[in-house]
Amino acid sequence: MKHIIIVFVISMSLQTVTAQVPDQMPVYPGCEKAEAKMPCFKEKLLNFIAENFNSDLLQKIKGQSEVQMMVSFVIDTNGKPVQVKISSAYEFLNNEMQKVINRLPQLVPAYSQGIAIRMQYELPVVFEVEESTN
Repeated sequence: MKHIIIVFVISMSLQTVTAQVPDQMPVYPGCEKAEAKMPCFKEKLLNFIAENFNSDLLQKIKGQSEVQMMVSFVIDTNGKPVQVKISSAYEFLNNEMQKVINRLPQLVPAYSQGIAIRMQYELPVVFEVEESTN
């Protein structure tokens, strides 16, 4: 039996997809009243992925203790993830992460001068797979 640990690299990168610089970054549901919205956003996003990713799929990986994945998506002006791109050595893991990102709750988009703008996210994810001796 394998024991799965999901490690998210903390450095999530944000980039505007338009030339506008955001006055307000995207807001994850439940972070509207948080004093520090970006740390709240990151925490809730990572928790959502950890809770919704089917880590049982990692049981299929043989002979590897670590799997790296790059997750990239754009939060559009309606607060929905679009242009989702997942990159890892395993297509079945890419497909699972695509499903998880597509199920993200409605987000508040980024704003620049009162106008909603698109923001790109890049999120490195590392899955550590440990053999259990149970």
